[in-house]
Amino acid sequence: MRVSPEPPPDRPVHASVDRITGHTMDEWADLCRRLDEAWRGIRPRMKALRVQLSANVRSAHVSLAPLMYGDDYSRHRRSCRVCNPAGNPKPLKVDGREYARRRKNRRRRGR
Repeated sequence: MRVSPEPPPDRPVHASVDRITGHTMDEWADLCRRLDEAWRGIRPRMKALRVQLSANVRSAHVSLAPLMYGDDYSRHRRSCRVCNPAGNPKPLKVDGREYARRRKNRRRRGR
């Protein structure tokens, strides 16, 4: 006959025990709380490092992009967020032919 092991005396009897690690749910909750506190302390420093790294990468990209892309640099510059931070205008919501027709008519009215 097999006897089930009793929980160690430091653990409450009603707490469920993880079969793989042997930890109670209270221990897992405590671990999660401590990890959250640690993360809250690290997050501002990580953000500052990311901003600094971003500035370094940006300056390196601006100086190295013409060498990397060569003849294709002007095409790259049009779509690159680092080289062209303002971006390009969004596409028109109207049909291109319709827009050209209206533009032509405006020019004719102005004569």
